[in-house]
Amino acid sequence: MKNIQLMGIFPRSHDLIYKTWDYEKGRKTKKELEKDIAQESKSIINLQKDFEYKTDGLLFYQDLFRPFVENVKGIKPGALTRWFDNNIFFRQPIICGDITNSKPFLYKYICDGANKAILPGPLAFFSSCLNKTSDEDRNILCYISEMIAREAKDLEERGISFIQFNEPSLEYNYKFKQVSKVYNIIIDSLSKSKTCIHTYFGNVSKILSYLLELKVDCIGIDFYATNLKDLLSVDFNKELLCGCIDSRNSLIEDINLTKELIKSVKSSLNPKSITICPNCDLEFVPSYIAEKKIDVLRSC
Repeated sequence: MKNIQLMGIFPRSHDLIYKTWDYEKGRKTKKELEKDIAQESKSIINLQKDFEYKTDGLLFYQDLFRPFVENVKGIKPGALTRWFDNNIFFRQPIICGDITNSKPFLYKYICDGANKAILPGPLAFFSSCLNKTSDEDRNILCYISEMIAREAKDLEERGISFIQFNEPSLEYNYKFKQVSKVYNIIIDSLSKSKTCIHTYFGNVSKILSYLLELKVDCIGIDFYATNLKDLLSVDFNKELLCGCIDSRNSLIEDINLTKELIKSVKSSLNPKSITICPNCDLEFVPSYIAEKKIDVLRSC
């Protein structure tokens, strides 16, 4: 098995985009579209046939938060909001009451054959929300963590063996003293799945040493946002997901330069193990570009 993983939402093919437009124009039923999505999801899983941990491309996700917005009482969809400095938008979750979800739901968004799940990290979720309740922010953050923990535990019981928590631009949202507490809530609910906090869109050099104290097995680093030179003093005591392919640029990376980056990261940080990956979701580039970038990873 190759030590390669995908890190988030995969771009839809032109064919699936057209089929989605047909659905929106009333020329296709929801059931027909879901069948089309499931078929393409299986193709994405097959694209990773030599990977130990496979995602389904998260094609049933409209955005990282939408499954929770659609299923959790106390959260409703808000306005379309730009996803950081990208030309991608999400429906801002609005906290409007007590956050409760008695029945698991996230498994419905994941296709058979995937053994890796990608969830929003509690800090990413909280910082993207609009809180319209009178409850204190620290309580809302804990409620969100408990909500994510319930889904993670259910996915583990259903056979998901790798659970990744996406925390983009974490250094900007790191004002909370409860970071260790909220991740303990999640990780303590699990017993056998491998876990990862994936950081991207920002330089994590100032907070990495603290992240390495958390109970997760792996840390993902976007090496297009964080300079390796800023990490040389860190005792990297976990497994590393090395974001060495730029998912926000259609330029195909040079294989030799990518190999050199991986070699430098491995020798400088000496992690327990290293898995190479894109720096974030590949949804920012067309699907044919995404596949070429995966070919670069395979060649490394």
